[in-house]
Amino acid sequence: MRSQLLLAAATFAAFTSCVGSVTDVVPEVPGVGGGIGTTGGGTGDGPRTCRPVSAPMRAMTARQFDWVVEDLLGDTTRPARVLQRPQSETRFDNHHEWIAPDEVLLRFYVSTAEALATNALPRQATLFPCANPTNATAESACLDQILDTFARRAWRHTLSADERTSLRTVFTTVRGLTGATWNDGLSAVLQVLLQSPQFLYLTEVGSPVANAERPTSQLTPIEVASRLSFLLWGSVPDVTLLDAAEQGRLVTKDDVSREARRMLADAKARRGYLDFSRQWLELETIDAVNKDSTRFPSWNAMLATAAASELDAFAGDTFASGGSYRDLMLGTQTNATGALATVYAGSTRAGVLTRVAWLATHAHPLDTSPTLRGKAIRTRFLCEEIPAPPPGVNVMLPNIAGPSTLRQRLAAHLEAGSSCAQCHILMDPIGFGLEEYDAMGAGRTTETNGLAIDSTGSLVAGGNTTNFTGGVGLSQALADSTQAQRCYVTQTWRYAHGRSETSKDRCHLDAAMASLPPQATLQDLVVAVVTSDAFLFRESLP
Repeated sequence: MRSQLLLAAATFAAFTSCVGSVTDVVPEVPGVGGGIGTTGGGTGDGPRTCRPVSAPMRAMTARQFDWVVEDLLGDTTRPARVLQRPQSETRFDNHHEWIAPDEVLLRFYVSTAEALATNALPRQATLFPCANPTNATAESACLDQILDTFARRAWRHTLSADERTSLRTVFTTVRGLTGATWNDGLSAVLQVLLQSPQFLYLTEVGSPVANAERPTSQLTPIEVASRLSFLLWGSVPDVTLLDAAEQGRLVTKDDVSREARRMLADAKARRGYLDFSRQWLELETIDAVNKDSTRFPSWNAMLATAAASELDAFAGDTFASGGSYRDLMLGTQTNATGALATVYAGSTRAGVLTRVAWLATHAHPLDTSPTLRGKAIRTRFLCEEIPAPPPGVNVMLPNIAGPSTLRQRLAAHLEAGSSCAQCHILMDPIGFGLEEYDAMGAGRTTETNGLAIDSTGSLVAGGNTTNFTGGVGLSQALADSTQAQRCYVTQTWRYAHGRSETSKDRCHLDAAMASLPPQATLQDLVVAVVTSDAFLFRESLP
C-alpha cells in the first residue's frame, strides 16, 4: 500500500539613444598583485556602519534539488533535470524572483517525493541509522532515530516538538490503515519531508538586534549554516555544520570564516563553484549550440561536451588550487585531448575567454559575432547592461562591393546611420579582439574569403581606454581592469545573495573588498562575501 498523504504546501551610457545601465556603480577598489584586494583587513567583528539589506525567501534551484537528493538519499537519477532552468543576462537561477511555483512545479514536487521515497525503501539500511523494525516499540524508536538524523539534515535543523509530533502523526495514521506496513508509514513521512516548505525553500528571518540604529535582524546560526551550505555546496549542511550552528559555534565572523574554509576544502565546493561559473560564463546552453556542418564539420555534440568539460576543469582547478581572478583570466593550463586538442593546436590562449566552450557559445552557427562576444563581456565581465535593439530595427549587415571582412561590414552598417551605432560602439571594439577565433573557437589568421584578420580592439572601462590585440590582449586588459575586478566580486555577490545588488549594497561591497588580503584568491573572495554584514544580517521584516 502506498501512502497518499501529501503535503502541497555608467552610469556608463554616454550616448542618448543607447540608454543602458551599470547596476549601482560604486567607487572601485584597485586590485593588488595577482588577485582582487587592498592592503588587507580582518574579518573580525567591527562596528556596523552599512545599512541592513532585505533577504527575500528563495526556492531551491533545480540543480540544488538534485544535489540534495544525491547527498541525502544517494539518488543520482537527477529528477530535476526535466525542469526548465531560468536564464538571464543579469540574474542567476537562484534569484528570488524566480520563486513563483506553478502547477507543473507543484506536480513535480509531489510525484518526485513519492518516487524518491519508493526508491529509498529498499535501501533504508544504508540510508538511515535503523531499518525494517519488527514490532511497534522498535518502529517507534527507529522513527525517532530517522527524525533525529535524516529529517534534521533535510529540514536543516533539529526538529521542534511540534514538528516531530506532526510527522509521527503522519506515520501512525498511515500505519494504522488496514494492511499498512512499516514501509508504508515510512514512505508517507519521507514524502512529507521531501515536499515541505522547510525542505524546498530558504528563508532567513533572523533575530532582532537590540538597540540597532535601523531595524536589523541577525541571521540565526541555523540560517547561516543553511545559507553557507547552499552557496558553497549547493546542498544541505552536513552534521558538522549543523552541530556548529546548534552548539553556538557559528555566531561570530571568525566562526563563519572557519566553517567556510573547512567547507571550501571539501570536494563538494568544486561543484558549487562550477554552478556559479557556468552561469557567469553563460555556458548553460552549450549542448544546444549548432554550427554550420559544411564550414565546421568537426563540430558535434561530443566536441561540445569536451569543450564544456575542459572549461569546467580549468575554472574548477583554478578555484580549488587557490587561484586568483587574475589566474582565471590569464591561466593557460588545459586538459584538452583528441578532437578538442586539435582545435586548440597552433593558437594562443589565456583564461576563460579564449576557451572553445565560451567562444563557440558566443557566436553564430556560420560566423563569429564581435557584437555577441562584446555584449557578453560588457554584461558579465563589466556588469553593464546593454538594451535590446529597438523594435523593427534592421540588423542585417550591408553588402560591400568586393571581398570584405566582418569588421568592415559592421563599420559600414554603423556609418550608414544605423540607430544601433550608439550601442555597437560599446560592444564591437571589444569583440574585434576575439576575431582571431572562428565561430567554433578554432584559431585563424584569415576569414573564409582569405582576407587577413584584424584582431585589434579597445576596452573602455572604469574611465580608462585600453587598446589591445587578440584574445590574450583582451584577457590581460580585463585582468588589469578595476571595473572588471569589481564586477567579478559583484557577480559572486549576486549569486551568494540570490538577488541583484541595490544601493544599500554599495557600502557592503566596499567593505568586503577592503577586507581582502593582498594576492587574494577566489576562495578569499567567497569568504569575504560570507563574512560580510549583508550576508549575516538583514533588514528586519515589518
